[in-house]
Order: sequence, then C-alpha cells, then structure tokens
Amino acid sequence: MFKNLTQIYCLIVCLVASIIMMITIGIMLNSGTDFVFTEYKYMSQLSKFSNDEKYIDHKKQISSGDKEHQKMLKPELIKEKRIADREDYIKGDCTIHPGDVVVDLGGNIGIFNRWAYSQGASKVISFEPDRRYFKLLSLNADPRSVLFNAAAAHEIGELELYESSHLGGSTIMGTGGGSYTVRTYTLNYLFETGLITKIDYLKVDIEGAEHAAFTGISDENLMKVRNIGMEYHNGHFNKNDDLRNSFVERLVKLGFQPYTLYLGNDNELQMLYFKR
Repeated sequence: MFKNLTQIYCLIVCLVASIIMMITIGIMLNSGTDFVFTEYKYMSQLSKFSNDEKYIDHKKQISSGDKEHQKMLKPELIKEKRIADREDYIKGDCTIHPGDVVVDLGGNIGIFNRWAYSQGASKVISFEPDRRYFKLLSLNADPRSVLFNAAAAHEIGELELYESSHLGGSTIMGTGGGSYTVRTYTLNYLFETGLITKIDYLKVDIEGAEHAAFTGISDENLMKVRNIGMEYHNGHFNKNDDLRNSFVERLVKLGFQPYTLYLGNDNELQMLYFKR
C-alpha cells in the first residue's frame, strides 16, 4: 500500500511540474520574451516607474548601509541629470526618431535609456561596467532593453575598471579609487551575433574609452551607423588635439558630417556629433 501511495504522489508531482512548465512556455511565447544569454540580461520582469518623471523609491531594494546608492537616488540629483542627459547628446538632426535602434555606451543609472524609449526607439542596448550603477540601470531601464554589465572596448575579454566617487566617472584609463575586473565586448560583436543590423543612434559617454570602443568597430559596420552623440574626454588623452582630429577624420571619410562643441576653456572636454 505504501508503495502505491508513493507512486501516486510522484505521479501528481510530475503532473503539476509539467503543467507549470507548459504555462511558463506559453507565457514566454505570447509575450515574445527574448532568450537570456550569459552575456547580457533582458530586463523584462522588473517593477517600473508609474511616471517617467518620478523615480520610485528603491530604498527598499538597496542596502540601507550603501550610502553611495542612497545619494544617487536624491530626487533633485535625478532631475538634474535627466535634463543634462537629454540635452547633451542631441544636436539638430542628430537625434532619436521613432523606430530607431539605439546603442547606449555608458548607461549609468538608465536615464538616457528611458528617454530614448520615450522618443520612440524600438530597441535600446545599454552598456554599463560599473557594478554600482548597473544595479540601478537594471531597475530603471525600460523592460524592452538589452543590458550589458560590461564595457565597450577594442576586443572581447576583460579590463580593469577604476571606480569614481561621484555619479558617473568610472574609467578603464587607470585613474580613480578602487578597481576590479570587468567584461568587455566590441561594437562589432553586436553585429556579428545578430543582435542588431544597424545603429540609428550611438550614444557614447565612457570616460576616456572612446578610442578603445571605436577600435572595436570596423569601417564596414560604422557604415551601418547613422547618428553619433559623444562626450569626448580630451583630458584623458593629454589634450592631444591631433588624436581627436584623426578620430573625427576617420568618420568624415566614411560620410559623416561632424560638429564639435567645446565645453569650458581648458580643452578638457568636448561634445562630438556625427550625422549622415
């Protein structure tokens, strides 16, 4: 008798497990959920903001002892950075249009990601190597996003990331506070794996890794990019104007129209815009 009961119990457990599996597969197929690869996370089940201008209180989801994260979530700081992120990377026709595929290098806490979708972007891929900011990016990003907890660089592999003490600023350029190893991918990788076939808008704010990132994309794939908005950290390259000019010249030869906006009077930082 005991043996029969055990068999019946096992049968019921298997039946329930099968039903749950079928329901799960059905939900995935109906919602069009992408596969979850080890390289990146498809953030489709996270709680989001009820209003795009008001960030929900994430303090319940973040350690109370993590003062850096608490500081990042101050409403006035979020509002200030939302405005800055919107204006810095847009110049005339060099902007985001409905249906655009956007690649966001330097995703930070997700402000630009959210704004890109609000402009009608069909797909946004964000890279953010800093583990502190990536936690917030994962919470803040639109659920359709593809997120890489990694840096864009000249090759697929690993690099040392040096943490900054303020909101943004972590770099692979060998300056800052503590450091740790992060994964790196190339822009070519996005094309080679079929994640994208084009980039309508490429946003770049990666604290001195600009040359590394563009070494990781061939001229052939650059021809598939339409607009670029970039924060160019000239100070990281000893304010070498010839190096910046050669960078611009490469894109001009590929048919881009450039525009340079100089910030401040110390030649430390510029905004570079490229459009076709």
